[in-house]
Order: sequence, then C-alpha cells, then structure tokens
Amino acid sequence: MSNNNSYGNMPGYFPGLGENREEVSDQEADSREENSSGYMLAQKLLGFVFQFPLLILFCGLTILFEVIRLVKPLRKLTTFYDKKNHTVSHHDSIARLIENLEKDAQTLALGTNPEQSTNNNYSFGSLYNLETATLSKDVLQRSYTQLLDKCAEQVKFGMIYLHDPLMDNNMNYVTQILCSEEFIKLVKKYQIVLWFGDVTNTEGMQVSNSLKVRSFPFLGILTIKPDKKIELYGKYEGIINEFTPSNLESILKKEYPALLQMRQQKQTIEVERIIREQQDARFNESLRRDQERSRQQQEEQNRERHDEEQRILRKKWLLWRKRFLQIEAPAEHDHSKIAVRMPDGNRIVRKFDAALPIEEIYAFIELYNEDLLSSEEDYLQNDPPANYVHEYKFKLVVPVPRKELDQNKTISEETAIYPTGNIVIEDI
Repeated sequence: MSNNNSYGNMPGYFPGLGENREEVSDQEADSREENSSGYMLAQKLLGFVFQFPLLILFCGLTILFEVIRLVKPLRKLTTFYDKKNHTVSHHDSIARLIENLEKDAQTLALGTNPEQSTNNNYSFGSLYNLETATLSKDVLQRSYTQLLDKCAEQVKFGMIYLHDPLMDNNMNYVTQILCSEEFIKLVKKYQIVLWFGDVTNTEGMQVSNSLKVRSFPFLGILTIKPDKKIELYGKYEGIINEFTPSNLESILKKEYPALLQMRQQKQTIEVERIIREQQDARFNESLRRDQERSRQQQEEQNRERHDEEQRILRKKWLLWRKRFLQIEAPAEHDHSKIAVRMPDGNRIVRKFDAALPIEEIYAFIELYNEDLLSSEEDYLQNDPPANYVHEYKFKLVVPVPRKELDQNKTISEETAIYPTGNIVIEDI
C-alpha cells in the first residue's frame, strides 16, 4: 500500500496504472524469453547449415593444396605434353627442338667455367640452326621419313639423335658429342645425314618405339643393305661415357666400303638409265620426224589427188556448161553488145541475149580462157558432175564507174552493160 501511495504522489499518475504496469511487465518478460530461445535455435540451425559445407570445402582445399605441393616437382613433365605437341607438324617439331637446344646450349655455355669448358670449336647454333647453319641445309633432315628417303636415294649413312629434355644433364650429348670437332669431321668425311627427335613429341616417340630404345639419350646409325632395307647398324644409349669418336669411326669404317660399292652400283644403274633414256629420246625424236615426214608426204599426196579430182570435175562441169551456153544473139534480137578485156590483153566483143543472166557472160569467159569453146570434147550427161560446186575464180567489173556485176541478175537489168558496155576481168 505504501508503494501505491508513493506512486500516487508522482506527477502524471493515473489511478490503476500501477497495477496494469506490473501485469504488462510480466508479459513482456515472458515474451522476451520466448524470443531469445527462438533466436538461439535459429542461430544453431544456421550454423549447422552454413558451417558444415564450409568446413568440408576448407578440408578439400587443404588436401588439394597439399597434393599440388607434393606433385610440384612433376610440373616440368606436364609442360612437354600440352596440346601444341600434338598439333604441330614434323617440320615445326624439329624447328622447336633445334631452337630449344640452341637456347639451352647458349645458357649452358654462359654458366660454364673456362676451366671446365671443352675444346669444341663449334656452337650448336653455328652447326644446326635451320636458317643460318651450313650443315643443316644438306645434312640435317626435317623429318624421319626424309632421313630414310635420303639414305635410300643417295646411299648414305643416317644418324638419329633422340633427345629427352626431362633427364638430368640432358645437354651432355649435345655439347660434348654433337658439337665436338671429331663428330663434325666424321659427318663430313662419311657424308652422314642427320635427324634429331624429341621423345616427348609424337614422331620422336614413334621412332623410339620402332627402334626399341631402352634409355636416353640415344644415338643410332642407319645404313642401307643390298636388299634396299634400312637397318639400325650401331647405337649408343644412355650415359655419355660409352661414346668415343674412335668407336664411332670404327663402326662407320667397317660398313663404309659396302656402302660405297652400293653407291657406285646405283650410280652405274643411274648412268645406264640416263643413257637409255637419251637413246630412247633420240629414237623417239627420229621416229617422230619420220612420222611427220610421212604425214606431210601423205597430206601432199592427198592434196594432189584432191586437186586432180577437182580439176577433172571442173573440166567436166565446164563441158557440161558448154552444152547449155547460148549462141551469140542475132542483131535483130534484143541483145547487149559487150566488150571484154581479157587478161592476155585481147579484146572480145560479143552480143549476149538481154534476157540471159549475167552468169552467161561468166561462163563464156571461163570457157574462152580454158580454150574449150572450139574444143570437140563433150560431156554427154544432162546433169552436172556430182559432189562438185563450181566457183568462178574471177569477177567481172565495169571500170567507169566501177561496179561489180552480179551473176544472178539478168543482162537487161544491169544498165552498166545494157544495151552496151565494157567489162574488165579481176582475179579473186
């Protein structure tokens, strides 16, 4: 009661407010407890939903990073098997190999002490660079197939070097053998053709498998046999200690006489083939000239035969035309008096029936020139010769004003010659 009285003395006090306030406070406390328990439950649920996957992801990433750290030394291996190694051509592969070997040789030369350097007079680039080196144009082949073709074609030794860039001290063969003066002398002396292959590329691996190479680096000597097969005659595998220039020369010297004999035989066969081809060419040329001469003679005979046949047919046609040639028109008949200047200089004057075609004048002049008007020869058939079309080889022209006479017109239609006219003959 004392508490209620004390509240009653406070400013702004309303009767009955104290009791209600106590009830509201109790309700609010209960509500806060319920909300707090719900919030805690939601927090636990969210923690379970998000923390568990994150924990799994964290553990997975930790394991992955640990695996990467363990396999990191193998990264060098994976770089040689990227997609470029499977898409480049054989020519591009050896170009890349030569470029890498040249760079590695330069790097190795820069890092070598003068006391440890060899007595080589050559650098790798000066010998085998595909663009500037003197050996590469004639000696270094772009593919293994080219090497085999050149060995078979020119009957020469072939030498294969298979390089493994993943090995430790992989440049020992390059610097101490391929760039040594003794090796270059042997290459020049025995006219050896070379091919380099990378065993991390397709072609190098295929060659390695076909030759059954057991260890790298690999240096193999190919030679051609009398049965035209190319075989692996000698090889050096593995460490460089097994190689000596004298051993290599002994291998080459043992097989070189047989190789020279086969080369001479091949050259003899080639010379004989060339001589035989030249003989065949001369014979064919002589035969061609004879055939051409015979063809020309045959054509000349055919032309003469044809001309003779045409001459006979022409004469028959003229004799046939003579039968239908009209006599000179009488004075009282409608006619045209025409003077013709002949090619021989004679001048003929004749009266032609005005109703006749001008072709009658052509026929008269042709018969006159062939001296058939007074001839007793005759063509007894009514039809002209078969397979013959007569063409006049001249034309009749009125000189002033100049005008060519049309054979198809009648004489009376041409005012230049009717009732009189002068005509000259022009050859076609």
